[in-house]
Amino acid sequence: VGCRLCKMSTPSSIYSFHRRCLLRIIPFIVIFVGCFRVAGALPSSAAVYEKQSNFQFSHPLVLEGYPPAVNEFKSNDHLKKPMLLYLPGFDGTLVCPFLQFPELGTEFDVRGLSMEMSDRSTFEELRDGVVNYILSALNIREASGYSKDVYLMGESFGSVLACAVSLELSEKHDYIVRGLVLINPATSYMRSQLYLEAPLVANQKMPFYLFGLLTLLPMFADEYQFDQLLLMLSSEALPSIIDTPQRESYMGRVAFSLANKLKFMPRDALFHRLTKWLEDGNKLMTRERLSDLSKYNIETLIVAGERDKTLPSVEEASDLRRIIRNSEIHIVNGAGHSSTSGSRVDLTALMRGYFTTLQESDGRKEMKVVACNGKGKYYGMEVRDIPEGLSP
Repeated sequence: VGCRLCKMSTPSSIYSFHRRCLLRIIPFIVIFVGCFRVAGALPSSAAVYEKQSNFQFSHPLVLEGYPPAVNEFKSNDHLKKPMLLYLPGFDGTLVCPFLQFPELGTEFDVRGLSMEMSDRSTFEELRDGVVNYILSALNIREASGYSKDVYLMGESFGSVLACAVSLELSEKHDYIVRGLVLINPATSYMRSQLYLEAPLVANQKMPFYLFGLLTLLPMFADEYQFDQLLLMLSSEALPSIIDTPQRESYMGRVAFSLANKLKFMPRDALFHRLTKWLEDGNKLMTRERLSDLSKYNIETLIVAGERDKTLPSVEEASDLRRIIRNSEIHIVNGAGHSSTSGSRVDLTALMRGYFTTLQESDGRKEMKVVACNGKGKYYGMEVRDIPEGLSP
């Protein structure tokens, strides 16, 4: 009522203005609520959800009730596909790439690692836990006569972990992963903006710690991220990889549960992850150590967000390209740190186009033309001719 702009506007423009304001506030509400919520426990079915200490492995598409994945899981058909294990950033969640999972599921048995906020594993313990999980999965697949191919996809901190796991499997267990995908690899952590700012926040006491966390949020976003969310909420456009009613329904279910999935990170948890995961991981995975990946000729796809303000990802991608012999780079147009694996890329198409064993696939090997031709916030999106709203 007291809005000056409203007093100078027509009723239709007032509605449009307030609608835009509300939609722009929604993402911040989700993040704010997520900061004060601890995610609810996931289903604990032993077959779907396997716990190891305070980190666990899951089939994310099955847990979200995505019908194609559920049907494959019931019939064990998922074992016929190569396994793709996603290793997350130091947030420890499977939120960042959730839009990619349905398309990835057409080629892979998609699985993911997640960590509870109470987890105090060392870097080596996480590495060994992932290695043991992969070896156990391989034993099951071998006994059943199914595919033994494993791909690792690591994002940010998960890239450091993925490199360590690959070398551990190669050197101590004589198993070479079929492919490695490194997204905004945090092998550059010690040269990053995150290294300069996050430890200062971790050393703050309450309530200043909370304010410190909020000051870090812009570092992870980009200028298009929230605008693309508005396009989805208003049904004007959807990510090009969300192109079926089932996928749209899946997207809606996950999106509306983000407040439960975004976990508040206590001060001691942040400090532990910065020091025992990122710093110790970087001390172990030196440039010389990373070059050992070349010995095993592991095909490595390095994906970097063009506008990553958290890590120097584009520079790091170039460095890793020189260090790892059998590697290739893809820069995601306009993407920040947390959106590189979001709506501005088709990771499955990139993998089909790069990895030798996937090139015979019938699936697309490039992002859809309409998505590639989009500008600004429309890059990676498909505009709807008639907005219909989210599928139920």
